[in-house]
Amino acid sequence: KISINEIFTFKGEAKFRLLEKEIVEDLSYKTDCVISVGGGLPTIDGMMPKLNGMGTTIYLKVSKDELVRRLIMDTEHRPLIVGMNKEQIESLVADRLTLREKFYEQASIVINDDELTIDKLYEIVGANH
Repeated sequence: KISINEIFTFKGEAKFRLLEKEIVEDLSYKTDCVISVGGGLPTIDGMMPKLNGMGTTIYLKVSKDELVRRLIMDTEHRPLIVGMNKEQIESLVADRLTLREKFYEQASIVINDDELTIDKLYEIVGANH
């Protein structure tokens, strides 16, 4: 078994994104499943339409400050930010979010909330389906 960090380290981000795409392609024939994807996957050419075609997609939108806070709490599992300080993470988040937001906004449901709970998410999603 190889970790995401090991794939990034030994194979690079491009290989990781290719593997993500292949997995989504394989899962596209499944029914009744929940898929939680990383932030880069929706930006791969054709992935948002593919994901939307597979079912309901949800973008859990949070503020840049909240995203930075969450990333800082989990730097060891985030290969793109390993070894970065807060200012570097803030800069990366600002750059990536600017590029990615147009893809994320294509989700079936967009939920804006920095303090989302599972109960609140269930209420929102249940109200839309």
